[in-house]
Amino acid sequence: MQAVLLSVGRLCCMTDAGSSHRHSAASEELTRMAVTLLLDTLGSEDASGLSQVDACAVYTLACLGVTYGMQDRRWAYDQVADALCKLYKGVQGRVGQHLLHGSPRAGCPGALADALFALAQGLNAAHTDIRYPLPAQPPQPQALLESSGKVEQDLQMRLLGLFVDFALNPLEGKQIWDLGALLPAIAALSQDLPAHQAVGKRKIHSNSFDILQVSQEDDANRIKMFRLLWLYAALYDLTGIGARGPKYPFPEAWRLGLGQIALASPFAVVGGGSETTEKLEAEFGERLLRLGPKAAAQTLAALLTETVSGSTSLTHPSSAARAAHVLIIAALNLVKVEVAPLPRPQDLPPVALLLAQQQVLGAASTDGPWLQAITERVMTVYCERLCGYAWSSQVDDISRITPCIDNLAKVLVENLTGRSGNPELASLADRLLHSMLARFPQLLWSAPVIQALLLELQREEGALYLTGAKPRLTLARVLRIRKKKKQVPLPAWTWLIKVVQEGAALAPAWTEALFHELLDQETSPASGAALRHAADIMSLYDSAKTRHCMAGMQHSISGVQALNRKARYRGIVAGFQSLGEAQAPLSAVGGLAQIAASLQEAIASHAPAKTLQNRYLQATAALIQSSSSNSMQLKLLHLIAWLPAHRFGTFSMSLAVFAWHWICAESPQLQVALIAEIVQAWLYTADNRMGIFECDFDAKLFMEGTVTDVEEATHGDDAVSSASPAPYGDTVVPLSPVDAITAHHIWVGFFLQTWQVMSYGASAESAATTALFTRMLQHSLKDSNGLSQHPAATGTALPTCLTKSPVPPLKTLMQPH
Repeated sequence: MQAVLLSVGRLCCMTDAGSSHRHSAASEELTRMAVTLLLDTLGSEDASGLSQVDACAVYTLACLGVTYGMQDRRWAYDQVADALCKLYKGVQGRVGQHLLHGSPRAGCPGALADALFALAQGLNAAHTDIRYPLPAQPPQPQALLESSGKVEQDLQMRLLGLFVDFALNPLEGKQIWDLGALLPAIAALSQDLPAHQAVGKRKIHSNSFDILQVSQEDDANRIKMFRLLWLYAALYDLTGIGARGPKYPFPEAWRLGLGQIALASPFAVVGGGSETTEKLEAEFGERLLRLGPKAAAQTLAALLTETVSGSTSLTHPSSAARAAHVLIIAALNLVKVEVAPLPRPQDLPPVALLLAQQQVLGAASTDGPWLQAITERVMTVYCERLCGYAWSSQVDDISRITPCIDNLAKVLVENLTGRSGNPELASLADRLLHSMLARFPQLLWSAPVIQALLLELQREEGALYLTGAKPRLTLARVLRIRKKKKQVPLPAWTWLIKVVQEGAALAPAWTEALFHELLDQETSPASGAALRHAADIMSLYDSAKTRHCMAGMQHSISGVQALNRKARYRGIVAGFQSLGEAQAPLSAVGGLAQIAASLQEAIASHAPAKTLQNRYLQATAALIQSSSSNSMQLKLLHLIAWLPAHRFGTFSMSLAVFAWHWICAESPQLQVALIAEIVQAWLYTADNRMGIFECDFDAKLFMEGTVTDVEEATHGDDAVSSASPAPYGDTVVPLSPVDAITAHHIWVGFFLQTWQVMSYGASAESAATTALFTRMLQHSLKDSNGLSQHPAATGTALPTCLTKSPVPPLKTLMQPH
């Protein structure tokens, strides 16, 4: 019998696929015969029927449903879908007793749910990847795609209705398995229907009431079905959230399916702020009564408290319906951040809707404290998940983690100023942003976050202008206001000061280069605020960089001087390019070749410091402005990275560190290649016993005053030594040990700042930098007696030795002590 059923199904599929006319008479007749045969087989009341035969029949029926739905043969598809749903509801019927989990006589438990999953998965695959078996007279692709999409949405509504109807009465034991077994099928139909696509094509700002307004476009019945799905999923612990223990009692596929359903759930599922108690009673009242004690007000309140851990002090919702409403919000959002796929860079972060909902409700809402508790719990779970992914291989595309962190912080920044008139929301955003910064210090050097702060600064100034305050907030005035503790909220300014000061104290050159890059982005919405407050921010940076652990030995210039230097050499390179194109057009490779040859000649001929600086920074600006990768670009990168090895001294080292930070900030695609070359140059100085690796110094004689630095060598960057030949001319080894050690100290400062920024990143670049630094440290410190004994080397050798730490993760390396 099983072979006959399978043969009939295959015959129908082959005939329908090979028919030149979708609605030919022969095909229609065969379809009716096959469907009737299968329905008669399943509808028989013969109790001696085998479970395997029923399982084979429902699976064959599902395969036929895929074929009919794909071809938009609605009569046949409707017959298949109706039959499978009715069989699932018929718990007392023969098929239900054979194929459902809850039946003690089940021979193939779960087979009926598997058939529904096969139907849903087949239609979803047909909707996303349509192939035509015959090239002759194929149907129109767009028409077929639209018809398949309509069938897919129809089946989704059928399955949602089946889920909520199946859970209408209390379930126990294995009956809950029959409810949960429907989740993979619903999830399969939700993979290509995310909420942000289902509610229209308008662009939605993450901090806008449009998030809640566009939800009105969704069908009311669909919204109701999704709400009930999340209510029953929470009541029967299908979500796996809360403090019930780490082990999920059901198949993991159900939980993952709920994650996909969470992404596809319409925005209006969690409500738009107009959910009165009467409205909620009308929607949930009867269903909660039918569930009995399991859905009583006290039971729901206890479940809600358990789901949102840390909320024991909150007042319980006033009724069972309102408790169910808040429970739905908690379950959907927690599943979204715990098991759903990570959002794409263009998607809204998980807490955006929760914050927008609190804007609508205002501070006087009875649900406000619960929404705040849910938001804090969602943030905790989501940040723990992102933090766990940062140093693991659980994410296929690790580059998605950094945008997730940045977008989450941006949403919190957009709620700092309390534009909605809800001060508690602004306080919540501030508190959550503090916790994020403690967990993700890389936000101090995040360009999107700083841009968001500058935009909020504009809005903050506009709000003060409307209230009669001065529209121009200078740094001096802000600090004066804060010092006098006036009750004037300036959250954007406060956070901008915090980010600049803490970032500059940890990695001053990176912070400076990042802000310079923001000033150069004329098309950025934040460029106006950046230019208007450039002097204030530069002043903050200059005062904060003195707190860096190695600031006393760094040869740096002010932020304004650095900005002017970059602008000058950018202009020189742009002028050369314009002049060359006007006289004799040159290719990009040709232009880089000339600049590389000029720099190479300056290094090999030991050109004066001024000439070397001009050619070196011109080469840096040309490298940054080059648009395509080629062999000359790599050669130029090599020359820029190896300058300290060829002209070893404090001047060349300070010049190189300035250029390296400039390249890392404005050409991040060159970052790993540049650091790899810099590490090679460092290892070259270690192998040739330069600077802190020079072991011939006699500390005893120096302490006795028998020999001095002046007697050992003369000062100067341009003294020539032929002891260690380099690829481009002789390596210039400064004869003053102090000068050589100071040069290495500046170099170590670059590594410390780079590692401070890169060690927290969750990207392929951070992983590559980790590998490079680990190799560098292992090679540099392989000889415990390989460091200089000169007293001046203590300041350099100490932080270098402290970087040798076996404690994982590697972000503990190179931390200042």
